Amino acid sequence: MRSMRCCFKGKKEQGSFVLREMVKNFPARFKILFPLLMLSVFVIDRLFKSYALSHFSSNPVNLLGVIQLTYIQNTGISFGMFQNMNSVFIVISAVLVAVIIILRRKISEGSIYVYLALSLIVGGALGNLYDRIAHGYVIDFVDLAFFPAVFNAADFFITIGALLILIFSLFPKLRRGGRG
Repeated sequence: MRSMRCCFKGKKEQGSFVLREMVKNFPARFKILFPLLMLSVFVIDRLFKSYALSHFSSNPVNLLGVIQLTYIQNTGISFGMFQNMNSVFIVISAVLVAVIIILRRKISEGSIYVYLALSLIVGGALGNLYDRIAHGYVIDFVDLAFFPAVFNAADFFITIGALLILIFSLFPKLRRGGRG
């Protein structure tokens, strides 16, 4: 029994060493991508929401009968759940954003793809967090005829980032760019 523990302990330490090395050796040129993409997502979200506020609040626009651009004040979360709990969502969002920013290199396990997916999630979360703090609600404006909820650009980026992380979790070879 003792030798099994010893053997297991060595493998665990070896795996931990590999993870530390991957994080430590994360290419310097990619380190700037997280804040740049995160900021870009935030700015794109703000621009779309500002446009929605000024153009769609009184006159919704119907595109091809499938997309309606309209202005909605969402005090809850996805699908209109948990309305009027803005303070709770501010705290939850702020904590989650902080955790992802602090642990982003460790979470990404050295994968530039996961690292960039995390930046989409954080940028989108910051866009919605800004709305909650500045307005007391999130501005939603995209209403698809075939989808049960109205959403915004931040929601889109969060969803894409989460889907990418799910794909990279299910298919680890993709996470490493096809290697290993």
